Amino acid sequence: MRKIQSIPFFRSFRRYNGLVLLNISGLALGLAGVILIVIWISHEISYDRFFTNSDRIYRVESLMNFTGEPFIWKVVPAPVAESLLGEFPEVEKVVRLRSGYNDVIKVDDELYAVENLYYTTNEYFDIFSAKVISGDPSRLLEGHAEIVISRRMADLMFGGRDPIGRAVLLNNKELLTVTGVIEDSPSNTHLKIDYLVSLSVLPEEANVVNTWKSFAFITYVQLEENADAIQFNAKLSDYLKTKDKESKATLLINPLRRLYLYRNHGLGTTVYPSSDRGPIGMVIIFAFIGGVLLLLACINFINLSTAFAAERAKETGIRKVNGASRAGLIMQLFGESLSQTLLATVAALIIVIVTLPLFNRISGLDLGIAQLFSFSRIAGFLGLALLAGIIAGVYPALILSSFSPVKVIRPLPGETTQGSGLRKILVVMQFTLSVIFIFCIVVMNRQISYMQKKNLGFNKDRVMVIYPTTSVEKIDILAEQIEKLPGVSEVALGGNVPVRMGNYTTLSKWDGNVSGKAIRFHKMQVDDRYLGLLGIELIEGKEFIAGAIGNEVIVNESAVKKMEMEDPVGKMIWMGETRYTIIGVVKDFHFHKLKDEVLPVFIYKNKDWWSKRIFVKFDPGDYSGLVDRIVRLVNETTPGFPARYIFLDTEIGRYYDEERRLSTLVNAATVLSIVISCIGLFSFTAFTIRRRRKEIGIRKAYGATAATVLFMLQKEFSMLVLTASLIALPGGYFIMKRWLSSYSFHIDLNPLYFLATLSLIIIIAALTLIYHTLRAANLNPADTLRNE
Repeated sequence: MRKIQSIPFFRSFRRYNGLVLLNISGLALGLAGVILIVIWISHEISYDRFFTNSDRIYRVESLMNFTGEPFIWKVVPAPVAESLLGEFPEVEKVVRLRSGYNDVIKVDDELYAVENLYYTTNEYFDIFSAKVISGDPSRLLEGHAEIVISRRMADLMFGGRDPIGRAVLLNNKELLTVTGVIEDSPSNTHLKIDYLVSLSVLPEEANVVNTWKSFAFITYVQLEENADAIQFNAKLSDYLKTKDKESKATLLINPLRRLYLYRNHGLGTTVYPSSDRGPIGMVIIFAFIGGVLLLLACINFINLSTAFAAERAKETGIRKVNGASRAGLIMQLFGESLSQTLLATVAALIIVIVTLPLFNRISGLDLGIAQLFSFSRIAGFLGLALLAGIIAGVYPALILSSFSPVKVIRPLPGETTQGSGLRKILVVMQFTLSVIFIFCIVVMNRQISYMQKKNLGFNKDRVMVIYPTTSVEKIDILAEQIEKLPGVSEVALGGNVPVRMGNYTTLSKWDGNVSGKAIRFHKMQVDDRYLGLLGIELIEGKEFIAGAIGNEVIVNESAVKKMEMEDPVGKMIWMGETRYTIIGVVKDFHFHKLKDEVLPVFIYKNKDWWSKRIFVKFDPGDYSGLVDRIVRLVNETTPGFPARYIFLDTEIGRYYDEERRLSTLVNAATVLSIVISCIGLFSFTAFTIRRRRKEIGIRKAYGATAATVLFMLQKEFSMLVLTASLIALPGGYFIMKRWLSSYSFHIDLNPLYFLATLSLIIIIAALTLIYHTLRAANLNPADTLRNE
């Protein structure tokens, strides 16, 4: 035990145990934050990379251009798959998939609403290296009525029974045989699969194999090993024209590894018109945040180590007088640094383990401790610890080992504050970064609150939307029955939910359009009560005549603006060969994210419904029991199909999950940065006051009050914090200005946000300093001057 205590690190620990613990704690917190961020980033950048030959797999997409504003469809005509394989030597393998919609599977007497179902062929297993648990991968989906299910669905539907060979009923029509079970799709893939069904099961109208005009199939190709993707992409640019001269689409390929992270192909040949860059922006942001947290923790370490240097200067000088070489001192000091870093890393891993469930909930991941301690991650953590130890220890080691024995043993006036200037600079750096974090959090939270509270132009509260799977006539009867239930305020029918609306058409013929300009309109098929139930405001003209169906249309303000039409009511617009009269204009309402501008809308009535949903408005109060009654009523009306429904406000809330997750993670990083900065400031203050005890004693001996001493010390440190704030706020302003510019509708950067940030950081700093300053201000001069 005596030998251990003779080691310099442990001697320092015994002498400054509280401050050494603070040093290790600050580094541990910083490393814990960095480890969690690294885990999240590694998950994001690993998307789809686990597939064999993932670097050679591409999704074939369609670049559409009807109006001069190109956009992407992720589907292509069915014949594309076979044609590419036959006509392009670069293509080694190809598969096409058709996504299911509102499907239902019946097992024995149990009904299951289906998601992640795709119709495809055996080629799926040739391209995507899905782990087949049961069944022969070379023969799966070759039969007419086969289905392959995931392990999760096998457990859910069959429990512990073997599902192979068992029959399931799809959509109350197709009797399928389970021929395979595959491993569940991991979280880091864009292609989530729970069911794969033989492509031949598709209804004839959906399985449009021989037409080049219907864009309905998701298609993937695997290129030959030495194929040039850029050249192949260029060859596809005019390919559809050779098959359909009237086609407005251009084929392009998008690398599998970029589909999630970047969304655009990055091949440099065709301009990819994507307004959404994917999460690569968040990855860059959090890589920066991780680097900042590591820097903050290392700044703390350097700050405290250089402060230790002033206290240990005589020890170092005596060791040099006794023959210690500078290299030996550097190795010793590096050893101390790495020892503390290793302890901090162990503490950081404990923090990560404890906070992992919370981190999973915030980030949306599902990581277990086993994944956390894989060989590659342990090696990464040790590498991170080594890097932090080197960064944090290099400067103190060089400073301490360079001290002159004569100067440190018998210093001249003014030579006892070596490193104090650097420590002040580092404190300013710490709080500069913390102020930037705080400012960003204030602005981001205000923007998210703005998005949640902004009037979207329609009433989303207490609105239930039902997706019945039955005939149009039965839907009308069901709507009448629901309307009679106590607690139901209104009922309407509509083909579109004002969330993620995607049904659109391109129109180019209207009164006054002499240039032939084309505009993409979102189509909304409604009944007489739809606009009133949702509270969509009519600002010009009149609503639809109750009960009558004619060629009349209501448009929104954006449509009028895009058409450059004055006095639109009474003017004509053509959809296909049908002429519609504009009878009214509604105020713009947001049916996409506030990131996007409001697009033109074409609202009309038609006796032939392409899709019919029931909108139910509830009276104020608790309507949970009423929802149960409606669900039972829907199930009775549509036997064999479970009730599908959403609540409009909940669905819109999910729209901003990504922003909320980003805000929560940055909130956590901000709190962590503040804690680390406060630890640094607390320790730095302790050393500064320790060095100025005699000065304080002399001041008090000459009559200075505790309040005077307190003001003197607070003034010095407050200047550092104020300097940090003045440096940080312009940087925070620039960052948030860029972030807000990605939203078409956003808050303004109010000066109050700057004042709130400045006030918060000053309060935090004052609370951090007050313990030491009050303690120093109340020192007895006799105690501090006793050794003078």
